[in-house]
Amino acid sequence: AEAVNLYHSLPIIKLPELMEVDVGALSGMKLDKAFADYPVFAEKWQNSPQNCIFPEGETTAEVYDRAKKALARVKADCMGKTAVITSHGFLLRCMACEILEHAATPRFRNFISAKTAAWKRCASAIKATCRRNCSATRTSMLSTNNI
Repeated sequence: AEAVNLYHSLPIIKLPELMEVDVGALSGMKLDKAFADYPVFAEKWQNSPQNCIFPEGETTAEVYDRAKKALARVKADCMGKTAVITSHGFLLRCMACEILEHAATPRFRNFISAKTAAWKRCASAIKATCRRNCSATRTSMLSTNNI
């Protein structure tokens, strides 16, 4: 958030709902090792990530719920203003799914991988959706950094 705000000097509001996923036992592991050590997790992550549970961590449903709550809070607090949300990849993808109404659908899987064409194209769909639901002025930036 600080880097994004470098030239704007807007207040930064920290929301605990925007913290990255608690991956539990997978913390610090590379994905290939996590998949090798936790084959049940690997199968769920690859085939139905909306139903995934991180070993000793959060479920993707819990992360999605946090993302949904954060969006509702931003919408309530910043209606008629522009808000910039900075967070971590998976949580931002959950927000994208919420905005595009892809929660708990097969399309959710397409949005968890940054390498998919679906994720690369979703920014324009989000912008279009937000234009229909929000008006634009300047406001605070939101972040979880340094909580």
